[in-house]
Amino acid sequence: MKKSFARLTAAIGPALLTMLGFSGCEDVNGRCEYGTPNCDFKVDLTVVDENGKGIKGIRVVPSELLTYDKDTLYTDETGKAVGNYDQVRPCDEVKFYFDDVDGEANGSFKRDSLTVKAEKLKGGSGNWYEGEFALKGTKTLKKEE
Repeated sequence: MKKSFARLTAAIGPALLTMLGFSGCEDVNGRCEYGTPNCDFKVDLTVVDENGKGIKGIRVVPSELLTYDKDTLYTDETGKAVGNYDQVRPCDEVKFYFDDVDGEANGSFKRDSLTVKAEKLKGGSGNWYEGEFALKGTKTLKKEE
């Protein structure tokens, strides 16, 4: 009986797993493409004050669309917040939230947001990977009164 069950499992098992999709993971350039569309985003945002000067120490957080990767960026001394989000859900636009978290170091700025449209940089694989996109923009923050 045990031998019969083992033979049956060996014969039917792979076919059953294939029907359930367990062998449907295609490795394309090191990424597993199984059942979920994904893409890569390159983020290049600049945060400036009302005089056009870059603001250091601003926390930049994307909406929930990108948060299952590293989710928080911070501006450098030129006001740039640059980062990559790999293998995330494709979308046409992403909303970013800007918070002044360094206290009075650069003055205090009001919390604000910016919605950025995605610009396609590279095409996808023709399967689940939809390509590489850029999210570029500039946000002017107002000082707290």
